[in-house]
Amino acid sequence: MRALFLFLLLPVLGFSFTLKNIICSADKGDYVAVEQDKNYTLLLVKENTDAYLVLEEMSIPTKQMKEKSFKKWLHKKAPGSTSWTCFLLDKEKNELVAGFSYLRNERISLAGEMSIFSKLLDLDLTALPDRHRKKIGAPPIGEHDHRSLWKPDSKINGSKSSRTKYQVYRTKWADDKSELSNKTIDLYFTKKPTIALPLCALVHGDHLRVMLRAVDAGKGLNSPQKMCFNLSEKSKENSTVEIQ
Repeated sequence: MRALFLFLLLPVLGFSFTLKNIICSADKGDYVAVEQDKNYTLLLVKENTDAYLVLEEMSIPTKQMKEKSFKKWLHKKAPGSTSWTCFLLDKEKNELVAGFSYLRNERISLAGEMSIFSKLLDLDLTALPDRHRKKIGAPPIGEHDHRSLWKPDSKINGSKSSRTKYQVYRTKWADDKSELSNKTIDLYFTKKPTIALPLCALVHGDHLRVMLRAVDAGKGLNSPQKMCFNLSEKSKENSTVEIQ
């Protein structure tokens, strides 16, 4: 699931840019909950300072989730969670510098996370015109295309919405010999409210497939866990990050 939380950190702007330029524009309390491989994963922006971005990620098997609201689940300290991790991103270095497991109450290794994150930082994102977006139904032959734009089902702050409007951005994964190598990916973001996390990712291949699907997203979510990192300027100047 580590690659999942890294992939999600893409904000909303109306021009070509890289993840490195704008990854830290998310508001404190922005969150997205994703269903993947029979698990729910909740990603939360815990803190956003001039120097650091702090992220929390929790996972739970879908069958173990008893709450209908992710906010209520988190406020109860995520019962049944199989992982609860905090990550620290150094904005100046553009890399993850520390990780902490709340469940194990210890630091975690970031081996492998740096290389994944480095690739993501340099991905170019470009606003996708409506004419290139996925549409509903088969394309017409010999006539103008009047098909409606496809959009993912949305749930904002726990409430279903059929009127959500999306801004779509396109990127291409690096040639890294992975499953996503050289694949084109379309990312769907809400326009209002603006949430700096995508609700859906479509991967282009022999056919379009949904890579990520958000079951909830929103703003203003607070974690019951205390801050586990020392975010003082002194610790940054010393090039160290202390666990509190």
